[in-house]
Amino acid sequence: MNTKRITKKAVLFSFVLAFVGAALAGAEVQERTVTVSQSGIALFRELDALAVPPGRHTVVLEGFPQTMDLETLTVRPLTEGESLVPYSLVAHFRPITENQLLKSFVGKQVDLVMTNPKGSLDARMVRRVQVLSEGTEGGSPVFLTEEGVYTGEYHGIFFPSLPEGLTAAPKAFWDVENKGKAPVEVRVERLYEASGLQWKAFYVLYLNAEASQAALEGRVLLHNSTDVDFPGIKVLLLAGDLRQARRGIPPRVPMAEMARAAKAAAPMEEAAVFEYHLYRLPEPVTLVSGDPVQVSLVRAPAVPVERRLVSTGDGSGADWGRERTESRKQPVRALIDIRNEVASGLGMPLPAGVVAARLVTEQGEAIPLGEDTIDHTPVHGTLHLEFGRSFDVKVERALVDAKKVGQQVQRLRWVLTVMNAKAKPERILLEDTLSGDWKIIQSSQPYEKVHAGLVRFPVEVPAQGRVDVTYEVEITPR
Repeated sequence: MNTKRITKKAVLFSFVLAFVGAALAGAEVQERTVTVSQSGIALFRELDALAVPPGRHTVVLEGFPQTMDLETLTVRPLTEGESLVPYSLVAHFRPITENQLLKSFVGKQVDLVMTNPKGSLDARMVRRVQVLSEGTEGGSPVFLTEEGVYTGEYHGIFFPSLPEGLTAAPKAFWDVENKGKAPVEVRVERLYEASGLQWKAFYVLYLNAEASQAALEGRVLLHNSTDVDFPGIKVLLLAGDLRQARRGIPPRVPMAEMARAAKAAAPMEEAAVFEYHLYRLPEPVTLVSGDPVQVSLVRAPAVPVERRLVSTGDGSGADWGRERTESRKQPVRALIDIRNEVASGLGMPLPAGVVAARLVTEQGEAIPLGEDTIDHTPVHGTLHLEFGRSFDVKVERALVDAKKVGQQVQRLRWVLTVMNAKAKPERILLEDTLSGDWKIIQSSQPYEKVHAGLVRFPVEVPAQGRVDVTYEVEITPR
């Protein structure tokens, strides 16, 4: 059967029908949407219109990014009717690379740029050689010269022509037949996956001087590292941990520090999808190759926060022999807790990302307070943030007594000293991890058994003062 050929316009993602002796242009893209997961896989959905004359034709689809996964391409007509019959779909991409060029020229002659041994170090000469092998991955190609077989260094290759079949971007060939007697207007959907689009959430927490309230601003940084521009594309962001069985997750694309801010007057729309969450940008954006775009995600001007100082140590005495002779410093972590509630000005699922804490002084200076990462945080969840360590509140611990009181039971006596150099009182939580079966025999402070492996001592420390917390514990190894 004679197969007529339908080609495509140079306009991005629009089809043109080219028939033997005639050319009919289809409509440009009516709708273009991409859903980008945080793992780096983007699912494109593009709608177009085709005017298909009677007979069988090959539609040539072009305009795909080089990072497209050919196996994922599907094309289907959305218009109801029995006159249009799709037969086959073939996706093809042989990129124009040195290896592909050499492979196409095996058995043929090329011009090789080599070092001229009779000249200076920078002298070059061009030799006509025959390609014997393109070389394996990581290996050198093999050439035939007048002197024999050559596998050494060279500075470049001149190829006499571009071999047929090599393309700068992927193409697909869709074989369809219009069995009717008149042309049909068909809406066509094509779906495919590609890597090279990446997004991440970034939050800035503006704390007040007392660290009792903050303004939280979240934004999305969207980066297009493909070779294609996507003008006016609808973008959906998918947050969650997606499993991929067919291939590994592609490497994350480095994000530029500076990003172009996209116009987004309306808030981002969020919806639950399966076990994930979807975020729709309020309007189409233009994703230029290599150009990061910044879009607002959430803005809460007055969020209540809870500040905590926590110091965690090992109360099981793993190093008790050394600790009996000297005390050991123990870090004091500065923590911030935020409830993701409507009452707090939030109340939307927050995708995983980086949170940077800032403080703006009365004089207008911006002070960085540290950064932390958060996991996907649902509504009614809590953001637990650790921004750094306390400068003025210090903790030291010492093992003042250790003895066996049974065949396997040991009794340890700890002294935890908290020192506060601030001009105001501070509250700190001292937490000790304990292994095995344990029991507190005596303690100078009230304590809470948080779980089977953790005991907590809330301690109030006066301004420019110190408090010693002494407790004795019996531990039986399991």
